[in-house]
Amino acid sequence: MPLTFYNNGFEVSIADMPYENYLEYPVTDMYKGYEFINRVVTRGIYSKIWYKRSNITQAPFLSTNIKRNGIWFSFFKIVPTFLRKIVYHKRYWLSYQRYRNDSKFIDNYSELDFLSELFDVNAKGNTFTMLDNEATHEAILLQAPDFIPAEKVTQFDKGSFGKLKQYMAQKAMLLRFAKFIEYLKANNVYDNTRIIIVSDHGTTIQTNLFDKNPSERIPFLKESVTATILFKDFSATGSLKTDNTFMTNADTPALAFKSLVPQAKNPFTGNLFEITERGNKADFVKIAATADAESTRIRHNKTFSIKDSDWYTVKDNIFQDKNWNKLYE
Repeated sequence: MPLTFYNNGFEVSIADMPYENYLEYPVTDMYKGYEFINRVVTRGIYSKIWYKRSNITQAPFLSTNIKRNGIWFSFFKIVPTFLRKIVYHKRYWLSYQRYRNDSKFIDNYSELDFLSELFDVNAKGNTFTMLDNEATHEAILLQAPDFIPAEKVTQFDKGSFGKLKQYMAQKAMLLRFAKFIEYLKANNVYDNTRIIIVSDHGTTIQTNLFDKNPSERIPFLKESVTATILFKDFSATGSLKTDNTFMTNADTPALAFKSLVPQAKNPFTGNLFEITERGNKADFVKIAATADAESTRIRHNKTFSIKDSDWYTVKDNIFQDKNWNKLYE
């Protein structure tokens, strides 16, 4: 998307792209030859400023885990080789999750809270900006009703989701975007801006919106693989509307290029960015909902093998259980 927009006269900026070159840490070599792409790193850069402005002391998440993992690694090295698999077990080795991960959340939250300060509205031409944010991956308890980080959370939303960290993180993110939208309006660029907010997947919160969920036939929560797309077009007005047209988050480029770049193509494959006509009963999307994840670290395994039993399909109305099936029966 950045290259296609640039080739069509847009100034391009990207921030914190996920797993660049399949690594968790910033990579620069893959941008050689593309110096015209304004690539910036924002995650964690503004955390100290945010803590200072908010008068909150940073939780010692990293130092606590380094001490803990140092001890566990000692155990790992002491035991005989054939017993190491017992020590290096995900339920024990990854038990760091019981510590507060406020710092990781703030690294992501701070950039959203400062969006109005990070953006300039004085560009002379067309611009394309893309930002990845992982705040919902590092969910913590937040203070209602504004869903802001606090050293001690005492106020919660009413309802069954009120005390769920994931619910709080999502509300916090949307409220920060709402603040940014007000900034765009105040600077008279809201109508001239197309905004797309898209997720890579859903979360494991039972919403009661789906039939038979989960079930013996479909053993996972359908919410976990249901992504969100929020789309605001140029000069759009009126109240929010819900559109249940069957789509996937892979349709995002087509929405971004709509009416701006005719016949927009992936510059590396030549494939059109388009939303194909759907509705045919044979159309479906494949999902590997239960497959084990692969590490993003450098490894000898260069392929991601998924068993036939891990493949599922979904089509048409996603809320009806009949539209979810195993790919290989």
